[in-house]
Amino acid sequence: MAARQDWPPGERRLLWIEGEAEACREDARACLHGLDPAQVLWIGSPAPDGVASLRPGHGNRALGGDLTAAVLDAHSGLDPDDLGALGGALRGDGALLLLTPPADDWPATADPALERLASHGCPPRRFQGRFLTRLIRLLASHPAVRRCPVGEVALPSWRPTASAHDPECLTDDQADAVADILVHARAATPTPLLLTADRGRGKSAALGIAARRLLAAGTPVTVTAPSRRAAAALFRQAAPREPAFMPPEAPPPETGVLLVDEAAALPLPRLQALLEGRPRAVLATTIHGYEGTGRGVALRLLEHLTHRFPGSGQRHMEAPVRWRVGDPLEAFVSEALLLDAEPAALPTGGSRPSAVHSVDGGALGADEARLRAAFGLLVAGHYQTRPRDLRQLLDDPEVRLWLALEQDQVTGVLAARPEGGFAADLTREIWLGRRRPAGHLMAQSLGFHAGVADAPRHRGLRILRIAVHPARRRCGLGCRLVAAARDQARRDGLDWLGASFGATPSLLRFWREAGLEPVRVGNRADAASGSHAVMVLQPLSTAGEALYHESRERLARHFPSQRRHALKAMSPALAAAVVAGLPTPASGAAIDARDLYAFAHGHRSLLDTHAALTAVSGWDPWRDTLRERDRILLEAAVEHPADLPAIARRTGLRGRREALQRLRALVAQGPLAGTDGADTGGGA
Repeated sequence: MAARQDWPPGERRLLWIEGEAEACREDARACLHGLDPAQVLWIGSPAPDGVASLRPGHGNRALGGDLTAAVLDAHSGLDPDDLGALGGALRGDGALLLLTPPADDWPATADPALERLASHGCPPRRFQGRFLTRLIRLLASHPAVRRCPVGEVALPSWRPTASAHDPECLTDDQADAVADILVHARAATPTPLLLTADRGRGKSAALGIAARRLLAAGTPVTVTAPSRRAAAALFRQAAPREPAFMPPEAPPPETGVLLVDEAAALPLPRLQALLEGRPRAVLATTIHGYEGTGRGVALRLLEHLTHRFPGSGQRHMEAPVRWRVGDPLEAFVSEALLLDAEPAALPTGGSRPSAVHSVDGGALGADEARLRAAFGLLVAGHYQTRPRDLRQLLDDPEVRLWLALEQDQVTGVLAARPEGGFAADLTREIWLGRRRPAGHLMAQSLGFHAGVADAPRHRGLRILRIAVHPARRRCGLGCRLVAAARDQARRDGLDWLGASFGATPSLLRFWREAGLEPVRVGNRADAASGSHAVMVLQPLSTAGEALYHESRERLARHFPSQRRHALKAMSPALAAAVVAGLPTPASGAAIDARDLYAFAHGHRSLLDTHAALTAVSGWDPWRDTLRERDRILLEAAVEHPADLPAIARRTGLRGRREALQRLRALVAQGPLAGTDGADTGGGA
């Protein structure tokens, strides 16, 4: 094995150990010999004794770590999110050990991580290998990488990170951020401050230092974050003081300063509500983090702050605190995962019409400038675009891509994927909730949640992502991208074009202008956007027309019930936009019968069945046959369909499962639920 090699103090490196799996792991164990196991993390295969390990795909648990070394064993599968997370968890002088098959064999080697990207009908073996081909090209040429075939590993000479001369702030940048936080916290007029940074800049620590100083001066400080664990760095720096922690869904404090850590991980409507209640707030968010949420949320949040709070401030932290400025590993991870991708700079002096082109993942992956510009649009335009999505775009053979180009610059991007086309027996299983084929969101949801029994049988094209350059919005370019996808879907003989998105009046208006109408509204708010998902659809065939009309009739039947319970917080303007143009159901009883059958004999949810259950609960001949306890159970289910534990308590049943089982049994004995009346092509 080669002698130890050094690199400049404070810099981090990636050791690429390629070869047979067990030989790679043996070299990695040799590299780690003598290190404190508490300073090491291993992702993939079983770790050496005493070393913490994570399963592939769980690298997010390393966030906030301060590691000397990390091992990413790609023989067990390479999840790009893990690479991004480890890149932010290593301290200066640290090393990331990447274990891979030989470079020539790697793209064609079975990768368990692809199971998370594969969909029903498209197994991992059909995926391409373009992401790995690009990654290998970067690994072979980037100055951050030391390429080490097995048996020739250049062992790093581990050094402890030097202590900071300033025990409070590690950089002038961090000190300036703390000062800015204190100024905003003490200003006569309360206004928010938005603190942005890439990972490793010490923004959470800056919040903690400021919190300690504010608490020492007698100013109340409340902290909120996606979880208390997510704010661990803040609380460490605030010690020995202890700021109050508030769950993000709780009402904001009436006094003092509100500190919001990892703000990009919270729904934007929730952040807006917090600021309305407590504008004396500091919100810290990662911009180019591996999670991919920061950029899009920060842009929307900054726009909101500018209009709602004219005196609000913004500070961006540049200098890293745990590694050197210009750290090679940070540069490599950003380039490999496009963490810093931005929309292209467009020519000034007026625009020319953009031409829309269909492209494949291979062509896009081979054109680095276009790939970076397209992915930059997706990062800026969506709440959650992460490294895993980059691999899906490049490798998934089912993904269809369109780019809008203006003078060779990317001005728009659309990604879509075919869905549906299931056989009759699987279609019925989906309708009853017994099967949930991966990767077929709309086909599955229209069948199971909306209750259109044969929806999974029809083939459609679902738009996964669409983004338009900020300088070219409201020019019809988005509709032209949708039209290109629709034309291709028609040529392919598909039945429908659809999309699912977090509902806002403006987005709903866009999709209507593009020719798609609402067919379903989700009962639960999306964790990223804080909005309820709306599915929109345009029929492309005779079968698609039937699906469209039944879905619209069912939405008209279900939506009033949803508004009384799951969607009671939806704004009147958005609710009015959803129902605009909805038909009157031809037969509410026929819709109810299918819903009740799927509830009684399948796994249809109580919320999705509420309209039908409400209607049948008023049928006296049936109610009069029920025992008192069952009548109470039925009444509770109608009154509080979103709270199964409360329903169980009211009737003395042991939890939500027993309450739901009893309700299904009751409905199976009631009117309308004896037969499904559904034509799924396979009979009842």
